[in-house]
Formats: sequence, structure tokens, C-alpha cells
Amino acid sequence: MTTPTIDQLDSRRYSLFLYITVCWTIWFGIFVFNELITDRSFVMDLIQGIIGSVSFFFLVLVFINYWRLSSKIRNSRLNEAVNNELYEVNKFKSLARGFWSLLICLALFLGLSYFFTISAKLVCIVTIYAGVLSTLISALIYNREGHDDGIDQ
Repeated sequence: MTTPTIDQLDSRRYSLFLYITVCWTIWFGIFVFNELITDRSFVMDLIQGIIGSVSFFFLVLVFINYWRLSSKIRNSRLNEAVNNELYEVNKFKSLARGFWSLLICLALFLGLSYFFTISAKLVCIVTIYAGVLSTLISALIYNREGHDDGIDQ
């Protein structure tokens, strides 16, 4: 196998990360929006339901494509070239970013709870949203750096 094949797989993985990030932002953002808005109408609920269903459908499709790509890579000779140490380090760095964003989000809500009454459901939804979204965004950033060879010149 040649180097362009590895670059194509890396760019495909990056685009799948991008699609997952966009679909997650839209789909789970609707849950956050629903918790923040108290005055809702039937039309607004219908629009949110349609947008949420479509984005969830695309999220499932992207996950299926991602699993197909990962199984294709896992069963080929390119597994070690595509899933190298840089990818593993970037994966753990993005998970660490997500963990720290969870802690920061919880600390902010703890501080705000001294001044305002905040529902536990809102805290949970926003914390999950912030943690997953920060993990996905940092994975995009780190994967893009790895896609550009990750070498500072």
C-alpha cells in the first residue's frame, strides 16, 4: 500500500470526526435549548423534533460509517500506519480535554448555584454537552495537526 492510501484514510477519518461533531452539536444542542426555553409552542416543539430526528439519523449514519472504516483499517496491513502512536496520544489528549472541561463546567455551576437556583437536569445536560463537544473539537484539532504530519518546522 502506498502513502496516498494512508493519507486518504486519515482525511476520511478527519471528515467523519467533523460530521460527528456537527451532528452531535445540533442533536444534543436541542436538549440544551429545550431546558433553557420555558415558553414553547407546538410549532417550536415540532421544528425541534424534526431537526433533532434528522441530526440523530445522520449521527447514526456517520457512526456506522466510522465503525466500517475502523473495521476496514483494523483488518488491513495499514492498521499500524494509520493508528500509530501520534493518533493514540491525540486520542488521550482529547479525552483529557473533555475531562477537564467537565470539571470546569461543574465548578462553574457550583459557583452559580450560590447565586441562582439551577435545575439538576440543566446541569447534567449542559455538562454532558460541554464534555462531549470539547472532546470532539479537540479530537478534530489534534487529528488535523496529525494530518498535517504534526511536525513543527
